[in-house]
Amino acid sequence: MLASMTRHPTRSSALFLLLFFAAASTSCSRSAALDDGENPSCPLDAKGEPFSFVITNTGNRTLYLPYKCGDDLPIDVITADGRRALGVIHGNPCGVTCEQVYGGYDYESCTGDCGLGVADMLEPGDTGTVVWDRRVFEAHEAPAACSGLSKTLWCAMGVRVDDDTITEARLEICAYEPFGGTCTPSEEVAFDIDLSVSEVAIEIE
Repeated sequence: MLASMTRHPTRSSALFLLLFFAAASTSCSRSAALDDGENPSCPLDAKGEPFSFVITNTGNRTLYLPYKCGDDLPIDVITADGRRALGVIHGNPCGVTCEQVYGGYDYESCTGDCGLGVADMLEPGDTGTVVWDRRVFEAHEAPAACSGLSKTLWCAMGVRVDDDTITEARLEICAYEPFGGTCTPSEEVAFDIDLSVSEVAIEIE
């Protein structure tokens, strides 16, 4: 996903990512059924064609792209419904997707403490790429009949937003190494975006 960028996860954030992705599954069809024998529809929006944000540091400062605990992206898109963040964390505070839950993944709680978190470092002249699957994430209550579990669970539902109404986006950057994968204050770069193509070039300094 990255080119000429250095990602700095701590040991705790690396463990978080390992546990997060180990349970991933794209299965929606489950053998479990409702008590009355009815099987509800369990739709999931498919990932779109990859869209690449190609980011080049043209200045003389070392800059960072913050990913929080690794389940966020440092980019928002401006949709007809307003500004939408792209990371899974915005649909579920534990970073659990509905693909995971529909695949039978059960969870009780999570911690937001991941130490230094995850960030990409761009030194002057570096270029890196953030890849997006053209979805934003919303909170969704997954019924037990879709997961095969004995209870409902909240999860992050991916919703496709790759339409021609999206023409603007915002990139968050940090001028110093983030803690917890975030920085305050951060800097923001606005840029145009055309989703009829597969990538956009962004210069930061």
